[in-house]
Amino acid sequence: MSKILKPLAVIASLALIPTFAMANENTMDKSRPSAVEEAAVTTKIKAEMVKNKTLSAFQIEVDTQDNKVTLSGKVKTALEKAEAERVAHSVKGVSTVKNNIVVDPSI
Repeated sequence: MSKILKPLAVIASLALIPTFAMANENTMDKSRPSAVEEAAVTTKIKAEMVKNKTLSAFQIEVDTQDNKVTLSGKVKTALEKAEAERVAHSVKGVSTVKNNIVVDPSI
């Protein structure tokens, strides 16, 4: 029985190494926002866009990585494009905004 349990214990221990490594990596690097924090920033930006009567929020996509926001999609006017960027900048936790929104008056 001991011959079977020892290899199983070794295999079980090896299986846990990636888990401990990931936990250690996540707790050590506090300078990077978590996926949950990034999703919260994205959600706050979208919520502010929905409340803004100048914007067509459903035509604008928001992506957040490392507190850097990228906006994409299409809007009718340059005013909407600028307003989307202003709204994104206004949300706490945003360090930079890359505005890839395309102005297309035909939409």
